Amino acid sequence: MISELQAEEGFAALIVTHDLGYAAAYADDIAVLRSGRVEETRSAADFVAEPQSDYGHTLRNAAIALGALEVSA
Repeated sequence: MISELQAEEGFAALIVTHDLGYAAAYADDIAVLRSGRVEETRSAADFVAEPQSDYGHTLRNAAIALGALEVSA
């Protein structure tokens, strides 16, 4: 629904989630927060392909292991 509204109305949305699968599917960019600070910010595609920070790698690998995120080879 948010994607449809964005296309129709042309607005930006900030979505805060712990679901990396959802973020990767719907967001243009992902900012990873750790202890209230930005750990890294990248395009969603770049983050899924190769996070820059160790913490980003940990989050991405956990999402893959839980089946919440798929990475194409």
